[in-house]
Amino acid sequence: MSSFKAYMTDGVTVHTIMLPKLTTEHLRQQILQVAQPAHVNNVLMAIVNGNGDDIETDENVICTFKRDHVYFTAQFQSSFFLLKKIIAISNYKTHRDIPNTDGFVEKKEMEKQTQSHKMDCSLVLLAGAMQYEKQSYLEDVKHDFHLNSVLPVPETINCTSYHCFVCVKLNRFILMTRDKNILIKYNEARKEFDYEMLPSLSKSLGYFKYGYICLHKSDIILFGGTDHIMHTLLSSIHIYKIKEKTWIQCNQQLPFPMSGVAVVASHDERCLHLIGGKNVSFKSLQTISLFEAKF
Repeated sequence: MSSFKAYMTDGVTVHTIMLPKLTTEHLRQQILQVAQPAHVNNVLMAIVNGNGDDIETDENVICTFKRDHVYFTAQFQSSFFLLKKIIAISNYKTHRDIPNTDGFVEKKEMEKQTQSHKMDCSLVLLAGAMQYEKQSYLEDVKHDFHLNSVLPVPETINCTSYHCFVCVKLNRFILMTRDKNILIKYNEARKEFDYEMLPSLSKSLGYFKYGYICLHKSDIILFGGTDHIMHTLLSSIHIYKIKEKTWIQCNQQLPFPMSGVAVVASHDERCLHLIGGKNVSFKSLQTISLFEAKF
C-alpha cells in the first residue's frame, strides 16, 4: 500500500510523517502521533502548508501534495485556554487601600486585605480552566474562583471553539456550539448554573466559524460560516429570535461566501461592519465591509 511523505514542524522540531490517504483526518492523526509527548497537554488548533495556506479540507491536503516538497506547520495551543468549563469569578472591592512599602506589598498585609473583600457581583466567564489548579502562580487568586460547571456539550467534541456566546440579560447568556444552542442561567445567590436547551440551527456537528452579533437584545445574527461536513463556506445569514425561540433565514446574503468574520454594529445598530474573515480559497481577507441591517 502506497503512502505519502511529508515534513511537519511544530516550531521546534521537524518531523517526517507518512500519510496512508490524503485526507485532513489522516494528516491530523500523523501530526498528533509524532508531536507527542511534547504536546500531550496541548490541542492542535491549525495546520498550514509551506505557502502559509490553512489546511482545512481534504482538497487543501491534495493540492499541497502536488508540490515537490510537502511541508506543514502545526500550531498547538495549551488546553488551559480552551473552552470546557464555566467559571464564576467574584468581582470585589476592598474596604481600604492596600499599603505599599518600597514598591511591594508584604504577604501578611495581603492576607489581611483578602479577608476584607466585599463581594459585589459575579463575572461569568466561558474559559478553559481544566488545568488552572495546577498553575502555581494562580495560588493567590483561587479564592476568587467560586464555581466550575461542565458545559452540556457532546463528548464527541474535543472543545467548544469558533462558537457564539452573547449576554442577553443580566446573568443570562446564550451559547451556540456546532450542534447545540444553550441558554445559560447563573443564579448569583445560589452560585449555580442552570441550562436550557434551545432549538439548534444545525442538526450535524458541522456548522461553525460564523460571524455573529446580538441586536436589540432580541436577535442573534449569524453571518456565513463553514460547513465542516461538506467542506464549504456559506454566504447565508440566519437569525435566531430569542423571545420566540425560532430560527429564520434572512433574504439578504453576504456578497460572497466567507467564514471567521468579525461583526461590529454602529451605535444605532442600523449598520454593521464586517471585518476580516476568509474567502472560499481560505485566504485571509484584509477588508472591512459595510452592511446595512434590513432584518
